[in-house]
Order: sequence, then C-alpha cells, then structure tokens
Amino acid sequence: MCIRDSMEAAGGDLEGLIKKLKTIKYHSKLDFSSSDFEIDDSGISTYHAVIDALERYEEGGHLYPSADVYVYTANIGRLLGDMDASMDLVSKAIRVEPKNPNAWYLKGILFDTFGKIEDALRAYDRTLKYDEGNVRAWLRKGRLLEDLGRSKDALKAYRKVTELDSENLDAWEAMGNIY
Repeated sequence: MCIRDSMEAAGGDLEGLIKKLKTIKYHSKLDFSSSDFEIDDSGISTYHAVIDALERYEEGGHLYPSADVYVYTANIGRLLGDMDASMDLVSKAIRVEPKNPNAWYLKGILFDTFGKIEDALRAYDRTLKYDEGNVRAWLRKGRLLEDLGRSKDALKAYRKVTELDSENLDAWEAMGNIY
C-alpha cells in the first residue's frame, strides 16, 4: 500500500487534524513541562482523533513521514497522562527520524517518569549527541546523575549548562547544593 492509500485509509482527514492539533495552546510547549498545562475538551478530542487517524494511516504499513507530528502528539498525550501511548508515539518518531533530538529528549522524560533512570540517561545522551546545546537535556541529565549519587558527573552536566546559559539559575543552584 502506498502513502496515498494510507492517507485514504486514515480518512483523508489526518492533515487537517494535525493542523488542528498544532493549534492547541498549552503553556509548556516544547519545554515538556506539565506546569500550568490546560487543554479544553476540544483539544482532548482532537488529540484522540489524531491518534485514531495515525493508527488508520499506519494500517497501510507506513509511518507518518513527520517525526515532529509524533513528538508533538506524544507530548500532549504525556501531559494528559497517556504515558503508554506517548512512549509508542515517540518510538515511532525515532523510527521515522532516528536523529531527532526532541524525540530522544521526550523519550528520556518518559523513561524517567517510568522510573527507568539508566534508560532516561541513555536517551538524554542521544539527545545531546544530536543537539549538544540542549540545555534542558543537560539539566535533566545532571539531576538524574545527582539522584544516583554521581555528584562529579552531575557537576560536569551542570557546568555544561552554565557554559551554554551562564544565567541558568537551576544549574547554579544545583552546583551549589552539591558543594
């Protein structure tokens, strides 16, 4: 089955749903934070409609060609508490675009949420392999290393944060707490 057939299997509405999904406004954006997250019933319905349309699209044997669509949808699902679906979506994003740092970053957050700290660290390392300047990934990596009692390694991560963003108070505070 070709991609055109996959779109028809998805009801031809996938593109429209994706556009609608991207109009959902929520405070966290790609910060991947759940603070101040609010989504109305229409946004929740759109999220579920996109999930359904992606599944119909994939029945044709193809993944949707945009990793960012999977990442964006996965992040909304995560913020809604739909963790298993989010992990599935972010894994598909990585299959579509293996070097997508946002996909690896979100995968790290999900692993951390599931308590899989070593897997989270590996995901953050992949994030940093493809986006060495990702301050959020360095900061999260530092926090995990600190939680594991690996203070020297955590300090290295926090120092990298301050090299990239000399005014990052979270990194300065974390280093102060270690010393």
